[in-house]
Amino acid sequence: ARRAARAVAAPAAPGLGGVLRFDGGRSGAVIPDGILRGQDVCTLEFRVWMDSLTPLTTMLGFALGDQQVQIESLQVPSDLAFTAYYGGGAADRVVVPGVLQSGQWIHVAAVCDGREITLYINGIRAAKGRLTNHIGRTIEGAGTFGSLEGAQSSIAGAMDEVRMWAVRRSPQQIAENMRGRLRGDEDGLLAMWNFDDGNNPGREVTGHPWDAVLTNTVHDAAPAELTSMDFSPLVVVNGSVADPDGRVVEG
Repeated sequence: ARRAARAVAAPAAPGLGGVLRFDGGRSGAVIPDGILRGQDVCTLEFRVWMDSLTPLTTMLGFALGDQQVQIESLQVPSDLAFTAYYGGGAADRVVVPGVLQSGQWIHVAAVCDGREITLYINGIRAAKGRLTNHIGRTIEGAGTFGSLEGAQSSIAGAMDEVRMWAVRRSPQQIAENMRGRLRGDEDGLLAMWNFDDGNNPGREVTGHPWDAVLTNTVHDAAPAELTSMDFSPLVVVNGSVADPDGRVVEG
């Protein structure tokens, strides 16, 4: 049986359609294995609303044994990271500190090109880093929204329009489309879950047999009068810390 989501209801995302709510417990959505396998260039996008911030929760993830890729909150729950886990304690992480906030929609995009990962928050480039392995050999296993399969807790909040592209999306494309709803036939769009179908909220809308299996999630039909989305502006500060002798301090 499905459980109602906890805490404050998230206003609907822009345009007509629905959102998928997660209860902060054992709710989640699982998509089939292999969607991005071997895809060395891709872009991952979604909108997320957090009722409350919880450490170490996964918004979007892939897992095959100890090898995992996650877009997640960290021990400081306002920090967002793209993390690749390789097993044996080895991991690479690209972090945007302090960006997650409760009570508002946030748009997240991860542009993956070989070993290079660039994160965009609300259409603004926020962080960039490199992985040890190429992304096409790192993203393996079934994918999940809202939690990692088998995790003790999901996000407490909602997600809308999860998109997977087989291309590197440009900063302009990300900014132009972060608020809108796509049709599903856009060039380069590999897969999308928009949660608009009340009879099958996990339906993959590009026509592939990749429907999400939902557990303890709630589909919200998103009343048309609650369709506005105002992303908070993001300020990114770049720089370095130096010691009294002018040497850059690492870490």
